[in-house]
Amino acid sequence: MKKLTDREKFLADAKLGEKHFSDGMYAFSMFMVEYFSRVQSNLKIDYESFMIVQITITHVIYQSKKKTDKNAKNYLEMESLWEEAITKYAYRNVLEESEKSSNKMKSNKLTISSISLILNLPKETVRRKIINLTKKKILNYDNKLGVNIGEGYKKIFSNFVPTTILKLTKMIKNFEKSGALKALLNLNTQDL
Repeated sequence: MKKLTDREKFLADAKLGEKHFSDGMYAFSMFMVEYFSRVQSNLKIDYESFMIVQITITHVIYQSKKKTDKNAKNYLEMESLWEEAITKYAYRNVLEESEKSSNKMKSNKLTISSISLILNLPKETVRRKIINLTKKKILNYDNKLGVNIGEGYKKIFSNFVPTTILKLTKMIKNFEKSGALKALLNLNTQDL
C-alpha cells in the first residue's frame, strides 16, 4: 500500500475533518457492501474474478477509443462495442493473420501476466480464474489472442450495469444531501 505524503495527509485531513464525512462514508460503505453482494449473488462469481472481468472491459474500451474515435459512448453504443469485440475476437481466431497484423494484435492483447500485475495476484490464480470465466462464457481466452470478453458478458452488461448505475446515483444523491459531495468536489486532486 502506498504511503501518503505529508501534503496528501494534510489535504485529506482537511476534507475528512468536515462534519458530513460520516454521512458520505456511510453511503459509500453501503454502496460497496451491496455491490460486493450483488457480484456474488447475481453473477455467481467471486470478487477477484469480477475484477478480472472489469480489467478486460477496461481494456476493450481503451482499445476502442485508441483505434476509432475518442468520443464517449452511450449505453446502446456500449452494447454494440461488446458485440463488435466478441465478433472480432472470434473472427481473428479463425483467420490466418499476416505477420504485420499478427504483431499488431500481440501488442494490443490483454495477457494473464498484465492482469496479474494490475491486481497484484499470482499469475496462476489469474489463469485459473480466467479459465473458469471462459467456461462460463463471460471471457474468451487464447494464448495467441489474449483475454477478451465473451458472449456471456452481454448478459452481465444488460442486467448488472443498469442496477449499478441506479445504486451509484443513489449514493451520489446521499453525498449531495449531506454536503459531502460539495466538500469532495472542492478538493483539488491535482495537489495529490
